[in-house]
Amino acid sequence: MKPSLATALVVGLVVPLGVGATATFGSSTDTECWDIYSRTGSRFFSTMVPQGLDPEDCTPASGDCYVGYNSSDRVRQLIVPHDADPLTACSNVSDETTTTTVAPTTTLPDVPTGRFETMPVGAALPTDAECAAGVRPASENRPENVPYNATRGNGANATYPRVTGDFVGTTDEIIQWTACKWGIDEDWVRAQIVNESNWKQTALGDFTTDPAACAPGFPIGNYPPQYNGDRDHNGECPESIGLGQVRWLYHQSAFANDNSTSSSAYNLDYTYAIWRECFEGRFGWLNNVEGRGDYAAGDAKGCLGVWFSGRWYTDAANSYIARFDATLENRSWEQDWFGPASTETAPPTTAPATTAPATTAPETTAPETTVPATTAPPATTAPPATTAPPTTQPPTTEPPTTEPPTTTAPPAPPAESPAASGAQFVETFDNNTGLDRFRYGVYHRGVAHHEAGTPIPDGANNNIGAGGTWTADHDLDCGSPDTQRTIRSEFQQDKTGANGWKPIIDFHTEDLLYLCRNHLMTTMGDIAAYSILWFSPDQVFSDVSSVCFDVNLTDLGNRQWWKVGVVSDDLFNSTYRAGWDESVPVPGHIVSDVGSADVRGGLNTSDRLIATWSGGASAGYPGALKIGDTRLGGGISAGSDKKTRHPVCLEDNKNGTVTFTVGGQSVSMAGSFPDGPQRVVFYDHNYTPDKDGNPIGHTWHWDNFVVT
Repeated sequence: MKPSLATALVVGLVVPLGVGATATFGSSTDTECWDIYSRTGSRFFSTMVPQGLDPEDCTPASGDCYVGYNSSDRVRQLIVPHDADPLTACSNVSDETTTTTVAPTTTLPDVPTGRFETMPVGAALPTDAECAAGVRPASENRPENVPYNATRGNGANATYPRVTGDFVGTTDEIIQWTACKWGIDEDWVRAQIVNESNWKQTALGDFTTDPAACAPGFPIGNYPPQYNGDRDHNGECPESIGLGQVRWLYHQSAFANDNSTSSSAYNLDYTYAIWRECFEGRFGWLNNVEGRGDYAAGDAKGCLGVWFSGRWYTDAANSYIARFDATLENRSWEQDWFGPASTETAPPTTAPATTAPATTAPETTAPETTVPATTAPPATTAPPATTAPPTTQPPTTEPPTTEPPTTTAPPAPPAESPAASGAQFVETFDNNTGLDRFRYGVYHRGVAHHEAGTPIPDGANNNIGAGGTWTADHDLDCGSPDTQRTIRSEFQQDKTGANGWKPIIDFHTEDLLYLCRNHLMTTMGDIAAYSILWFSPDQVFSDVSSVCFDVNLTDLGNRQWWKVGVVSDDLFNSTYRAGWDESVPVPGHIVSDVGSADVRGGLNTSDRLIATWSGGASAGYPGALKIGDTRLGGGISAGSDKKTRHPVCLEDNKNGTVTFTVGGQSVSMAGSFPDGPQRVVFYDHNYTPDKDGNPIGHTWHWDNFVVT
């Protein structure tokens, strides 16, 4: 037998039984077992096993289903004969008071109980399952939400993997679950969602005539008023969808697999993931755009305003917060006009059969990109009947005529990357375009540097010499990142050199950068001991304050890492000679902290400031974050995950310090970006990676570049 699973009895569990029914647990000779589901009967939570019995040896218990509570009498659970289907086995659920106490073996994980309140910065947040077990029963006051409330998210979010939408229930139960999961007061969620959508997943908002801004599945067309006092929206389309009014232009990863449209839980899950990111202090870019300029972690209301305005305490944000305060004070969701959704004092007598449709279980694989394939919905397709409200009548439940529209302020910045407003450079590679806005090149140790698009150096002949091949992510048809393409590097050679056949140029530089699925890949294999592939916006900047982008944090082994830097325009346009062979020209901005690279070091000087992320032991340290030559943090790595791109920012705080933020971890040190005209450069560093193994797909995935 396998070791017993840690899925045993709840300490002090009391099981109310049906009239005249009895049940005994705990005997070492018993083989009958019970399964415990969450309150909705939709998620497996644990198994009650007689002490000393392995779960593998369980047999289904005799009897119907029961409703149970933990020892605090707060968490209701559905108790079902082992291996039975709660949707068919629970026709006779009872709340009678005849009880028996279960003998404990081990305890289940603690679950939240009572109402959910705001948790402090840095708090350990509960899991999906823990929050599901802690939700209190609430009636449904939005019947139009039922199909969306019964649909789980399909796969974790590509940018925020903790966003899953893995819950079903009534609208208020979904609000509770979300509040628990992201550590925000549940009444705050209720109040904000009154203002966003009046608790309607079918709500549409931020109407526009720009086809590129339409939410997927909602092309330009005719849409009805969304609330009393609203107008018909003819020749327009909505940008924002659902309970939280998630806006397509700025939160595209939330629409993968139709998640934000089809699943109420996913829509809210994503909305408050953004609030928590802001609350934790991870949106430092807010201090570099319009706003009050004192953004910091721990301001819960300020982060509500950011969801609406994309800015920190601007007039639009302040107006939104004032509306929130009024809604919270009036408890609008409990008023007669709204349709009360009060928490029940006693559990219902049956598990809702509609809350666990077999076809809506989430997949285990996160979506591959932050931009789903539906970025350009066909202009002639009418909104799906299951997601858009009917075109001939207003919504079912209407707020008062004074209720304002869902969103009226300027658009919020993309949650996946920093705000683009006021930026000097923005590139998101939509429709697989934008690479022509960059200069790029490659340096191989001992090989002349070659910048893409430049002519072959004088004296080179057409003989092809040494090179190599490796695999890179996304095949030539741009399949998933698990598919591979073959990259070949060949060197053109110079017969005239003193050393005879000496390689000069990588003949395939253009193949080392390519676009798939609306983002950029760079790749470099095991070629010439040390290689640096670089790319840079073809633009001179002035007074750069931040460089932000998204990139995977895959651990590609000890010898592959990436860098981002701000260098002076003079340095960018200069060259120097590599130490090992002074005949080899190297661009001035090519620098390294690996001495054997034969290129100069010094990553923070008056003409350059360069930061490094390393998943393995490359750059001299395991999992390093570095600003300049100084290691400041470590341990951030997504392991083998190459699908998820994480937000990164390198910021000059304009106070004599610089901050480097990678995947939510920030490090700072004294320093500043170079004065005068500046260039921004990104580097793919590679130091014989196959020496410590054979990575599959020597590839970095980049997106959402913003220079402010």
